[in-house]
Amino acid sequence: PHTPAAEISDGQVPRDVAVERLTAVNELQRTIGTARLLEKAGTTQPGLVQGPAKRGRGELNGWTEHRETVVLPGDPSLVGEIVPVEIESLSGITLHGRAVRAAGKAPPALEIPVLAGRP
Repeated sequence: PHTPAAEISDGQVPRDVAVERLTAVNELQRTIGTARLLEKAGTTQPGLVQGPAKRGRGELNGWTEHRETVVLPGDPSLVGEIVPVEIESLSGITLHGRAVRAAGKAPPALEIPVLAGRP
């Protein structure tokens, strides 16, 4: 609503042209998104550990601060913790990494500031 595109009536752009354009836009977005995620390889990101990864294998699933999925090996005791995750690779749109440890110690939990008035 409230854009010039809202004035376009059905059929004004032939369906095959519309599909072609949408396919091109989706491919461009995939390329941009993949490049952006690949830039994270080799960096350490805070990750909220959510629980077991869908595919199992003793891995955990979590989210980065930018809501990117990250899978990492780890103990289930990390669930609910925010830990530093070194990003090692990318598979599709899923980041893979490992919790950073200091000389044989468990990964330290990170402190994330809480906004005033929010739990």
